[in-house]
Amino acid sequence: MKIALLQMSSIVGDIDTNTKRIFTAVKQAEEQGAELCIAPELFLSGYSPLNLLTMPIFLERARKRLYQLANKLASAPPLVIGAPLANTLPIGKPAFNAALYLSEGKISVLTSKIHLPLDDIFEDQRYFEHGTTPGHFSINGINFMVVVGSDLLNSLDHQCTEDGVGCLDVVGRSLEYGVDAIVNIAALPYTQQSGEFYRNQLSELANYYKTQILFVNSFGTCDSLIFGGRSAFISSKGKVIREAAAFEQDIKIVNVGKREEPVPSFFGASPNQSLDLLGFNSNVGTVKNNVVFRSNEATKDIPEIWGALRLGLKEFINRIIPSHHSPKVIIGISGGIDSAVIAALAADAFNPLDVLGVTMPSSINSAETQSDAKLLAQTLGIQFLSIPIEDPLNSFKELILTAELNTPNPVNAPEANELQERTVENLQSRIRGGILMTLSNQFNGLVLCCSNKSEIAMGYCTLYGDTVGALSPLGDVLKTEVYRIANWYNKTYPDKAIPQTIIDRPPTAELSYGQQDVDSLPPYPVLDSILSAHLAEKLDSASIIEKGFKPDIVQSVFTLLKQAEFKRYQLPPVLRITNNSFSRGWRRPILANYQL
Repeated sequence: MKIALLQMSSIVGDIDTNTKRIFTAVKQAEEQGAELCIAPELFLSGYSPLNLLTMPIFLERARKRLYQLANKLASAPPLVIGAPLANTLPIGKPAFNAALYLSEGKISVLTSKIHLPLDDIFEDQRYFEHGTTPGHFSINGINFMVVVGSDLLNSLDHQCTEDGVGCLDVVGRSLEYGVDAIVNIAALPYTQQSGEFYRNQLSELANYYKTQILFVNSFGTCDSLIFGGRSAFISSKGKVIREAAAFEQDIKIVNVGKREEPVPSFFGASPNQSLDLLGFNSNVGTVKNNVVFRSNEATKDIPEIWGALRLGLKEFINRIIPSHHSPKVIIGISGGIDSAVIAALAADAFNPLDVLGVTMPSSINSAETQSDAKLLAQTLGIQFLSIPIEDPLNSFKELILTAELNTPNPVNAPEANELQERTVENLQSRIRGGILMTLSNQFNGLVLCCSNKSEIAMGYCTLYGDTVGALSPLGDVLKTEVYRIANWYNKTYPDKAIPQTIIDRPPTAELSYGQQDVDSLPPYPVLDSILSAHLAEKLDSASIIEKGFKPDIVQSVFTLLKQAEFKRYQLPPVLRITNNSFSRGWRRPILANYQL
């Protein structure tokens, strides 16, 4: 039978729009001959509504729209869809993360999510009651089992007793009742490590269970989270028969038949044997809380990273700024690598004329960086403004130096004719931040923060200066990766290339004469290696030193990382592309005395 995998983007909280979108998609699939349609996890509400799930009116609206949708699709192919359902019992969490079956105007609750994660980004345990078993339905003589979210990926290692005895492989046991295919509706976020891992793990599971898998994943964004899509139909031998596009809406029609192989027995299977069969103890890495940890940093696919950042930026801005509005985004372009990559990303995500680049030179900025900023804007075709800041900088200096401290014994008062060097450096950054936010008000566009992950980790940024903005597109990209992206971009888009002088110039904030980043930080290849070892591999300082890094450098990195915590609490949202980002999943105390 023909089945439509509806890889769709839903808007978190906008149940009405999501209902219209899925209705349109089902009708399109029907025109292509689909006999069954499958939509992602929590599609009706978007993933995840968070505290909206505690509001009865929100859950009631979801219930009403489900019934309206069922009535409108009464003559259409059946639909499997994810939606929140209110928990009507007097105890427990407010809702269930449910999979529902809409057919002939009726609604059946198939199952609700069993494995409810609670980790750096998932808070399912806070809002949902857990389910107990997968769901089942039959159509055209084919028997389907339905699981939600990570239930399939976690099917072999949950519901175990503490000593590991009596683990229940609920998926395997359910298969023995005559299942021909597994339907997995999901909303699994993208990270650099996730795409290949999800695909490989699902293939291993299909081969292990000797069962076809229909995997339907969300695409789109929710704040800092990016959902990459890549829905797939996988054969019972583990072969990917058809895969949907990454970072795009896609409807794939696949042909699914009856099971061709006998069902293997899963009763009494050892959980350790099961995990070995899946290859979790091979080179893939170890699995913990649905996150892959590897001894070495995973090879990064720059085009995929670009696609993820482009999608995240585009959806974030378009949800806030009207489609007809221009400019949509405002970027302070300094002649440095970070702002150049963000300007190129924005020009790719939007009409270049919807992007405004602003250079704000002082007497410290070289003629080369100023000309590079202008050349970048011309090459990308974006709007451009030059606003010198020397006059407001001098005015601020005079304002501070002539201020009188009304205390009998002033402490650390500014000297008569001089401000501290750091004061002047940060003052320049804050003047620029103020100008960008003023332009934001004037043009009703959103400012993009140009800080990268390495700078954010070290606090090498100025609060209310270069940290201003609505979104930090590179906030989960290490500095060395920014250079890799820039080089890839220039090879891919030679007619819109970032000026080579920007890439070749030693990194500098250019807030004082002759300043370079290495004056304050270790060289970025060293810094990024230490940060990756700590953030991605969870290594402590002693273990990193054992790898051959100098103890004083490692200790300084750990000290700066801890000291900058108060800054990270005040930064714009970060587009998350790793499992260790400084986004909403990063949770370390500001006031704490710890050693790592």
